[in-house]
Amino acid sequence: MITRLIHFELRFWLRQPQLWIFLGMAFAFACTLAVFESGGKGSPGMVHVNSPYHVYELYANLAFLWLPMVTAFVNATAIRDFAHRTSDIVFSTVVTKRQYVLGRFLGSTLVALIPTLGISAGLIVGSWIPSGDPIRFGPNDPMVHAQAFLLFAVTSILFQSAVMFAVATVVRSAAAAFVTSIALVVLNVIATAYSTEMDNGLLAALLDPFANQALDEVTRYWSVDERNSALLPLSGALIWNRYLWLGISAVIFLVGYLRFSFTERRRPGHLKVDDEALISGTAKETPHVQLQRTRVARWRRFFALVGSDLRGLLGTPVFWIITGLGLLMTAVTLSEVTSAFGNHSWPVTYHVAEMLRGMSMLFVMVLITFYSGELLWRDRDADLEGIMNALPVRTSLPLLAKLSTLILVGAFVLTLMAVIGVIGQLAKGYTDIQPMTYVLGFILPGVIAFAFWSMVALTIQTLVHHKYVGFGLFVVLFAVNTLIWQFLKVESNLLVFYGGPRLLYSDMNGFGPFMMPWSFFRAYWLAFAVCLLFIASLFVVRGGETNWGWRWRIAGIRWKRSWRTGALAFGAWAVLLLIGVYNTRILNRPVTEQDTEALQVDYERTYKRFTNTAHPHFTAVDITVDLDPEERSIRYTAVIMLTNKGEAPVDTLWFSLPDHMNMTFEVPNARLVLNDSARFQRMFHLDRSLTTGDSARVVVTGQWAPKGFTNDVEFLSLVENGTFLNTMDLLPMIGYQEQVELSDPGERRKAGLPVRPRTAPLSDDPRDRATNETMDHADRIRFACTIGTAPDQIGIAPGTLVKDWTADGKRWYRYVCQAPIFNFWAVLSARYQVASEQAGAVTLEVYHHPEHGANVPRMLKAMRDALSYASNEFGPYQHEVARIIEFPRYRRFAQSFPGTMPYSEAIGFITDLRDTSRIDMVYYVVAHEVAHQWWGHQVLGPRMQGSTMLVESMAQYTALMVMEKEYGRKAMRRFLKYERDNYLRGRGQEGVGELPLMRVEDQQYIHYNKGSVVMYALRDLIGEEQVNSAYRSMVDSFAFGEAPYPTTLDLYRALEAVTPDSLRYLLVDGLERITFYRNALSSASAVEQADGSWTVSASITCVKLHADPSGKETEVPMNDWIDVSVRVKGGEEVKQRVRLLSGKNHVRITTTLKPLEVLLDPDHLFFDREGEDDRKVL
Repeated sequence: MITRLIHFELRFWLRQPQLWIFLGMAFAFACTLAVFESGGKGSPGMVHVNSPYHVYELYANLAFLWLPMVTAFVNATAIRDFAHRTSDIVFSTVVTKRQYVLGRFLGSTLVALIPTLGISAGLIVGSWIPSGDPIRFGPNDPMVHAQAFLLFAVTSILFQSAVMFAVATVVRSAAAAFVTSIALVVLNVIATAYSTEMDNGLLAALLDPFANQALDEVTRYWSVDERNSALLPLSGALIWNRYLWLGISAVIFLVGYLRFSFTERRRPGHLKVDDEALISGTAKETPHVQLQRTRVARWRRFFALVGSDLRGLLGTPVFWIITGLGLLMTAVTLSEVTSAFGNHSWPVTYHVAEMLRGMSMLFVMVLITFYSGELLWRDRDADLEGIMNALPVRTSLPLLAKLSTLILVGAFVLTLMAVIGVIGQLAKGYTDIQPMTYVLGFILPGVIAFAFWSMVALTIQTLVHHKYVGFGLFVVLFAVNTLIWQFLKVESNLLVFYGGPRLLYSDMNGFGPFMMPWSFFRAYWLAFAVCLLFIASLFVVRGGETNWGWRWRIAGIRWKRSWRTGALAFGAWAVLLLIGVYNTRILNRPVTEQDTEALQVDYERTYKRFTNTAHPHFTAVDITVDLDPEERSIRYTAVIMLTNKGEAPVDTLWFSLPDHMNMTFEVPNARLVLNDSARFQRMFHLDRSLTTGDSARVVVTGQWAPKGFTNDVEFLSLVENGTFLNTMDLLPMIGYQEQVELSDPGERRKAGLPVRPRTAPLSDDPRDRATNETMDHADRIRFACTIGTAPDQIGIAPGTLVKDWTADGKRWYRYVCQAPIFNFWAVLSARYQVASEQAGAVTLEVYHHPEHGANVPRMLKAMRDALSYASNEFGPYQHEVARIIEFPRYRRFAQSFPGTMPYSEAIGFITDLRDTSRIDMVYYVVAHEVAHQWWGHQVLGPRMQGSTMLVESMAQYTALMVMEKEYGRKAMRRFLKYERDNYLRGRGQEGVGELPLMRVEDQQYIHYNKGSVVMYALRDLIGEEQVNSAYRSMVDSFAFGEAPYPTTLDLYRALEAVTPDSLRYLLVDGLERITFYRNALSSASAVEQADGSWTVSASITCVKLHADPSGKETEVPMNDWIDVSVRVKGGEEVKQRVRLLSGKNHVRITTTLKPLEVLLDPDHLFFDREGEDDRKVL
């Protein structure tokens, strides 16, 4: 009988369109993902689109999204007999409870599994489609797909089915199943939020019912090679997670089974009808009713309908349960706001509002999907449709009432979310609440989104005239709209459904340039939605006729009566469309990603052949910048000295222009021979060539001002309060710019361009070291800058402030660099508060927003400490002043210019430093940027492999030393663990191929994360005094020098000179090779001696590996020094440095206090991808 019931379910659902729709959606999604992901962005060294890792990841991520499908199949199966009132017939047969429940459950679960097969089918078929890039695909391994299906699809859907079936068999309500699915979503979000904060990775992995955390735990350190070829291990966190949740699923199903009864439950609240009372009742006279057609009466009817709908909606427990779950999710998510290095940020209002805005989309989906159908179908479900349709009410009025109800409910829920946000802020001790930021940054955008999607949902429900089909179509539309435009590479907000620019708020700059274009596009799409709703109102079914012939006839009649309203709606939308087209297509020419790539290809094909043309170098820049912050406009004049430093004469000045500025040139004794505005190129032929040592004076004038509005807000370097411009924004570059070439290997193949290395190979050849990392044809220059800005703002540039004055209604500042600098500088302007102090002969200054002063003392101390350490160890600081300058959060970084360090308001200024157990990110970032005053501004490498190590890894090392002096070695242990983890994770996302540290090609996970660990380890094993003497020699030899620039070969030789022969392997393993360890504490024991001391014996198994760029590992002999420590009672550690060999090693350590645990490599100085076995509790 069970088999027959399973077969019945399969036959039943195979005839239903829902199954094939879900299967088609899964197939289309996976196939589209494969095709479009393979459309160009690829190289031989990257993870394949159909790699095992991507298959596992896709199945695991979609396991959470199967909920609507499982709800549709399992819940419908569980309540079908009750919903169709056939339960008495079915239950009167010979079927037993066990047969009925198991048959229905297993049958519906098997049906729910069928669409998941579309993922594998879509990926496989997508890999066969010839439009993709073949290099992006590997073999399709059936074992990978089988494993992914069993571990993620089967187990996750079994859990979801058990929950849904148990709820449905007990409650027998579609609404209950809907609420249950929402509850699962919320609980998963809560579990994910808290699991990311857990130090215990295994526990976090076990708590995830959909196994995303478990998959991450198992694969987090997989290399590119492993992601392309490895199967998941059938042991560890993932398997235990699956066993756990299969067990939980069985328990939930058992509870539902035990609670199931063949007897239909009586619903509470049903009234008993007293027939005799009805028969004996006294008839009352029918009151006289007269229809009022006044405007006031129509408004009364409208408000009565809204009130009725609101009471019906708010009076159900479903609404309050959904709202409560959503608010719970909101509170939990807001409680776990973190930034870099695990720090918590202060819950500033704009950040909370943006998080709420993102989470509110869930409410948009849930509430609108469910209640758009419920409100429209409430009367029909209660068999009151005939009465309601007979009432003398305009057809459009109930539709508008239901729209108003949805909007009011949306506003109510959004307001509750905002209240939760305020409570969360206060709970964390943050009291600078900004109510208008909540209103304009969250509630207003949320209400508008609610209104738009409500009109769309009501339109769909009205046109299809089927509640559940309407539900499905709306969900599909929402999902497709989220994904399709990126695949189609459509960027215009006039075409992207409900598209619009960002709405960002900055404490420094408010909503700045974002509010106006955002408001326009929201008005444009609201007008479009009104047009949709008007069309829907023409096709409202009012009566029993539902065929489309009759509906078209009625729509024609209604159009004749209301064409003025329709004309007004469509006319308003058409006017907005014309305004949008004029501003975004005519006044401002749109530049899409495809346009940019085409320009790059065209630029390379046209000008690449002139790469070796002789060019002069920048030798001096004196720029006057005239800002108009309120208008977001700029005018400037730069006087540039160009000098021929080469041997060949220069007869042509070739300039590559910034893409935003309108530029003019004054070049004496020269004529314009090329003005290629499409490619931003200009060339001037000199009447007399520049021979070696000759110079030319060029005056460049530039200006920019916004015109109307664009598709998205552009040129955020120039804003009303917080302008931050740099060299590349204001000055032309000289000659051919290789760095703007199309870099993606896949796109280059599609365009027919030759293979392009990321950067030049590491070399000692002086000819390869002629151009520095910062800019072509620009060595050190003499620099001066004059800034004019608003009277209430301060203008800042590198150098010493030599003069400030007021003229022409503006405040002017003159800065002059006392020593030459690289042509890498910035201009900033804002309303600043200034904190300053003296550190010897250097003035320290922090320019910050007046409300962002909490962390300024830490910044000043970090500057003082970093300047002191670097000056003592590497050489003197070159400037008279060191400044940190805050800029708006539109960009999230800190950067170091000569003596001037811009720092985003989004990071250090809002970091909550009260938890001293966490890494002090503010102190670290400031120390890192100060370190660049030596590594980057005194010593700078050429444009070749390894140069970012000279700049970034050395700055990391300096910052680590400064931090260690301030916080001690234990704090460094936390930092190095974080860096090691990020490096090991970053390897799996490599796009071309991992390289050793000394050959790094601007790969951040290498020069930042790996560089921190390697440089700290060299210091620890070789000695701080020794390595610092090597670094000091680099500064002494190359500081302030010009070409040829130093390379990591010079650094390697400097380190080699101070490293004993017995430790030279550290340089090879850390700098020349990609080295890993697979070390494990296999056993450990402790024995108390007669004198009260303890002897700890540990058995350690060691393996040393070298990896190639794809991650393939080869074992090599090991004979390395590694620390082993014993943590004793009281928290202290006894550390011993031992030499470990390949294979088994035995170590003994004596302690005076009782030992608690043994640690291998406690300071995380080496890279072990299986670090969980480096600890043994005694």
